[in-house]
Amino acid sequence: MIAGTTDFRRDQSPEHHASGDWNSRASGDWNSRASGDWNSRASGDWNSRASGALSRTMAVFFTSDTHFGHAGALSRFRRPFASVAEMDEAMVANWNATVGPDDEIWHLGDFALRMGPESMASLLDRLNGTKHLITGNNDGPATLRLPGWASVQAYTEMVLHETRLVMCHYAFRTWNAMYKGALNLHGHSHGQLKGMPRQFDVGVDVWKFRPVTLPEIIASRQRKKRDQDLAL
Repeated sequence: MIAGTTDFRRDQSPEHHASGDWNSRASGDWNSRASGDWNSRASGDWNSRASGALSRTMAVFFTSDTHFGHAGALSRFRRPFASVAEMDEAMVANWNATVGPDDEIWHLGDFALRMGPESMASLLDRLNGTKHLITGNNDGPATLRLPGWASVQAYTEMVLHETRLVMCHYAFRTWNAMYKGALNLHGHSHGQLKGMPRQFDVGVDVWKFRPVTLPEIIASRQRKKRDQDLAL
């Protein structure tokens, strides 16, 4: 691998799926990347230009369970907003303050509830980045058909920063290559599930209502372990 680049390959081969092909929508193949080759993606480090100005290379982000438009999320998940409108605008602002237009972001399901197709499409267009959806239990046909998604699937694997990621809306008890260092990224549990080793909830309720990078995700577990060690 070329120094300074990220090996960012997706593996959606049938042997890694519980059943069948996860990659088809109602009309054909939703994968917009014909080759599936995500190589030469930069890691998101800051690099200086000759002029001295700083520019950020493409980064990869993860999020889940935004529940845009869902009034029930305020009380059920104890979200600190006075209204659905306030919640939605705060998450849009946080997303766009974190994710740049040229960045990649994977949404691990439950994008929006109680919103019509036009409203969802308009909302999705406001969000920065090349956006991929891993379907959740609350993502209906209208959500899957939104033109703003670069791809839609129920499960995917990739290698990012030399780390294999296994991603689904749901947390797994066991997953491919888990004993070889692979991480399981998931949503659905809204921070209420105690994760297994190398398993991470990327939902907004865990991450202050904003997307996160893989280094941030890994650092959170390391920080938690360090805090536990200091408490002994």
